[in-house]
Amino acid sequence: MKGVVSRILGAWDKFLFALAHALPVITYFTFSFLVVYAFFGLKYTIVTSITAIFFSSDVKKNSFHLSRYVYLALYSVLFLSIVTFFAPYPVWRVFFSFLIPFLVVATKSSQFSPHGYFQYVMLYVFLSLAPPENMDEYMMELEAMLFSIILLASILYLVISVRNKEDDDELDLPGLFSSLSALIPLLGDADKRRELEDGIEKLLDKVGKASALKGALEPIYTMAFTLLQRFSYITSDYEGKETLDVSEIRELRKLSSFMYMASVTITTKREGEIVRTGNAMLSSMDIPEGRVRIFIRSVLHMIVMMTEYLENGLGDEVKKEGFLSRLVREIPFRFSLDAFELRFALRLSMVMGISQMISVSLPITHSYWIDLNAFLLMQPTSEESIYRMKTRPIGTALGCVLMAAIYPYLTTVSLELEFAILMIALMYCSRPGTWNQPIFSTAYALTMASMSIEHGTALALRLFFLMIAVMTVFVVNRFFFPIRKCNKLSHNFWSLFRLHNSYWQIIREGINGDTELSVSSDILSHFHLYLSEAGKNAEGNEKLEEVLLILWHMFSELEQIHYLVRTKSLDKKEKEELLDLIDAIQKDLYPIIRDEDFPPLLEKLHFQRKDFSFVLNQYLAHSKELLAYKAYIPF
Repeated sequence: MKGVVSRILGAWDKFLFALAHALPVITYFTFSFLVVYAFFGLKYTIVTSITAIFFSSDVKKNSFHLSRYVYLALYSVLFLSIVTFFAPYPVWRVFFSFLIPFLVVATKSSQFSPHGYFQYVMLYVFLSLAPPENMDEYMMELEAMLFSIILLASILYLVISVRNKEDDDELDLPGLFSSLSALIPLLGDADKRRELEDGIEKLLDKVGKASALKGALEPIYTMAFTLLQRFSYITSDYEGKETLDVSEIRELRKLSSFMYMASVTITTKREGEIVRTGNAMLSSMDIPEGRVRIFIRSVLHMIVMMTEYLENGLGDEVKKEGFLSRLVREIPFRFSLDAFELRFALRLSMVMGISQMISVSLPITHSYWIDLNAFLLMQPTSEESIYRMKTRPIGTALGCVLMAAIYPYLTTVSLELEFAILMIALMYCSRPGTWNQPIFSTAYALTMASMSIEHGTALALRLFFLMIAVMTVFVVNRFFFPIRKCNKLSHNFWSLFRLHNSYWQIIREGINGDTELSVSSDILSHFHLYLSEAGKNAEGNEKLEEVLLILWHMFSELEQIHYLVRTKSLDKKEKEELLDLIDAIQKDLYPIIRDEDFPPLLEKLHFQRKDFSFVLNQYLAHSKELLAYKAYIPF
């Protein structure tokens, strides 16, 4: 009995936590829904679902950029015009269902931001659910959309302005360093693993929220988040759970003492002392090769770079490259058949085009539910799609059961609207992709649909259209660029090498332009996902395990090169030398420099900054090691 009560209380606590996090978007949706309903009528409240997606994303990031909402307005006008003027022509509707998802994914997504497409493709999908039938309806829906975007931007501006006034102007680096100093010794104690993971998780949450703030110290937030990711991965890594030897424990204690010294020294404005001590530790480290050594070195480098930034800044800001010029330059890379962008763009456009083809060929009301369900089921990775193909039917069936039980009591329009808003609120409290979120989205959709069609028909159509969507996504995932278990190891290794080449491309951009520092956190997350999967599949293969260890070394060094390039301290000759190195690396997919290219490269790589020369030489040394294992790499 106590166990049951405990589980109920635990579930209640989780719900309250989810409700607190979802409250801003719930409040926004309810307010926006009622305002649009009052001014434009029930038919046009669909625009609230669109703007709520953007509100949810931006309020979590604590981000407000007016240009984003100008672009949203332009996309809305374009998509609504396409939907309206080509709606009577099924062939054109199918054509645009292929074309628009393809273009949006190809231009807005990447392997580091795989869901970058979601909001804009969802915008097109929602606008095409029930296209305007004449010019008057087109103008009314356009007005409702533009009104909602203005409302969205206004509310976000107010919310974020209030938040920023309440937040501290500076990141509390002394507190961060002190907390990490206390956590480092726990790495050598297997019994304290849970305490260590909880401590890192709390710091990640705190710094993750701070990293969303824009301002003069934004690079510090991003570097701090990347630093914490290093701690997170060393605690969860499959080899990180092994018993540490005496020398590793000794070096971890030294690192802990250094972090504590940094927490005290940084408050006295003696940044130079931290930099000197950190560099001395890097040059005198006596520890076996392995993940602990990589971890300690990367932490020391990051602390030194963070401290140097506080002391000197990252140099003069360079004008950021425009979206179109960057896109034109990236076309050869993005439109390679090996590229994530093209592969997923083709898969999503295939799913949306086939769904639209089925939808327009069925003379049944609400057939657009096929397109909507197919879009939500189709995810950037096959694993995500398979998971959703299991959870969404369960949630949808339960949502239909819930509606069958509740609907007889919804006797007025007012009650129906109140119930719909309650369901959408519970939907926002649920995690996307889980089995319980579709319960509430289904109840919401059926409540709104039952205002125009018979309730039993709506239930049957919802389930029928979902099954069609599941089959469509299954077929495309199975036969269109499939990734089977037999070549998964090869794919994971291929992805690790591609990530290296992609990171060098970002460094190339940073030499003469500006780069987004936050990309480090995204790439690091993807790298460790693939590293973990490859490690499990390669277990027992000493050659492949050694390749993974070398790749982790090189990736850690790439991070450091990226941050050092951001300092803008390279002169013209040094930039040319670094570009020559990148050209040599990017001759192939492998970040393996050809044997004959090493001597001329090593002769040229002489930089004024000793830390830059050191990191580059370390990278080249590991690249040479990797060359010896080329025959064992499984692709």
